[in-house]
Amino acid sequence: MAVRPRVLLVLASAVVVLAVYVAVQFRADMRVARAAVASYETIAVDTSFGSIELVDVGSGFPVLSIHGTGGGFDQGLALADGLLDAGYRVIAPSRFGYLGAPIPERTDAFAQADAFAELLDQLAVDRAIVMGASAGAITALAFAERYPERTAALLLMVPAYYPPEQAAPEPWSPIRTWALNTALRSDFLFWAGMRLAPTGMVTTVLATDRDLIEAADPEERARLDTVLAMILPISARADGLLLDAQNTASPPEIDLGDIRAPTFIASAEDDHYRTADSARLLARGIAGAELFITPDGGHVWANRSHEVEATTATFLDRVLH
Repeated sequence: MAVRPRVLLVLASAVVVLAVYVAVQFRADMRVARAAVASYETIAVDTSFGSIELVDVGSGFPVLSIHGTGGGFDQGLALADGLLDAGYRVIAPSRFGYLGAPIPERTDAFAQADAFAELLDQLAVDRAIVMGASAGAITALAFAERYPERTAALLLMVPAYYPPEQAAPEPWSPIRTWALNTALRSDFLFWAGMRLAPTGMVTTVLATDRDLIEAADPEERARLDTVLAMILPISARADGLLLDAQNTASPPEIDLGDIRAPTFIASAEDDHYRTADSARLLARGIAGAELFITPDGGHVWANRSHEVEATTATFLDRVLH
């Protein structure tokens, strides 16, 4: 009979050791995530909507890089890495509710566009290439419509734009929705998902087919993992995530016919967020828009990011020079 208490003691000890290991690893990884955010040389610009934090790097023609859901100034800079390498100046601000950005009374895409116009005023930038990815493409569209004289070119990357005539992504099951929404509100749960099921997290959160992720070479897989890891600390982005959920479900009315800037729209046919359909809708509505859709790659262009960057750069060289 003495054997059973000893077995229970061993099991209890193992659970304690595992819990301590998990806690130590979580805290270490969160320190790394917070240090990564703190490593950016940001500036805070005052607007009538509040102070907005941004990264401003490079010295060429300016690009206003507007990040997508789960982002911030860090994701905005990563979005425009290829343009920065090509010699452009990248201005990457956080959108409302994300890193170092307020939640003002008005939180719609036109309010965000107005805030960014004020931000460019403070930076003495008259005209810029406006680049928006995913949910950030809605803000980019609003900016291009409201400030045509300030939009040198418009880049809409995997645009998560779902007006009434555009079908939104297929809804998830109740259990999957609950699990993801719970994880998106918790640094620990999101971290645990990344640790326990990294491929599943990339597939779900980044809307990319599993086989593409598994076929990625080490360099590309590292990029995909970095895109996902950049969402941490998710607690510093939660307010923005909630705003994006509202704004993508009820996007503003944008008169696409009023957009006159040279426009490049890119997506992937297999993006689970159905941005290829949105891209086609936008290309039909914006005069002269150039449409580029890869056959695969998902929401983050797995294994095709260099191709998309090269095509984008070629477009800009043609319309700006």
